[in-house]
Amino acid sequence: MVTGLRAKSRACPSILRRFGDTSPRRLLIASGAVAVYVTAMVDYLDHDLTFFDDRIEIGDTGIQVMMAWEEPLMCCMAELAAGRRGDVLEIGFGMGICATAIQKKRPRSHTIVEAHPQIVVRAEKWRKVNDQDGVTLLAGRWQDVMDQLGTYDGIAFDVFGGVGQRLEFFAHLPRLLRPGAIATLWLGDDRELPADLAAILRRDGFVWRYTRVNAIPDKRCTYSRTNEFVVPAITRPRR
Repeated sequence: MVTGLRAKSRACPSILRRFGDTSPRRLLIASGAVAVYVTAMVDYLDHDLTFFDDRIEIGDTGIQVMMAWEEPLMCCMAELAAGRRGDVLEIGFGMGICATAIQKKRPRSHTIVEAHPQIVVRAEKWRKVNDQDGVTLLAGRWQDVMDQLGTYDGIAFDVFGGVGQRLEFFAHLPRLLRPGAIATLWLGDDRELPADLAAILRRDGFVWRYTRVNAIPDKRCTYSRTNEFVVPAITRPRR
């Protein structure tokens, strides 16, 4: 969770929560007749979050970080990442939906990397309340804790601003993912891996397949417009 957004209006901005453009520019995002200016390169880690039972938002902006309707997608990602019940790496705790589903698979170990300090507090409480054995919580940006990461049987990647971080993170996949293991990530409304990410993965010898998942976005959701999603399973073939 690194790159974020600051809206200069509270007027229901229609934005992708996974927005991660790292170019120093201004975006004009329209929601109906309302135009909202958003400045890129603003680190959302500097902003307080507001927590509801069914969503997380940035302060009082109405910008949604995550919503409960994503549960079917999170559970699919957890099934892929923890299906081998080995060592699992989860980048981004969010609402803890994926983390909870991973723990139900009883993995050998579960490493969670979370950057936003408020979510770190909630993740620590989740870990203690649920008495989660084998869970390691690393507070900070994944870029800053990379030297603390090992190799894994499954990886789930889902962070705010993830679109802008995918290429950087998945360039590390050859070191992080064991042969035969699976990595997955949130693709939003995309129907396949973006071409630039697919090119990097193909170059490094990875293959992938898709699982189709049906989920109904909350009517208030501003970052998704479909109810048919795909979740990728990226595999490092055994030599």
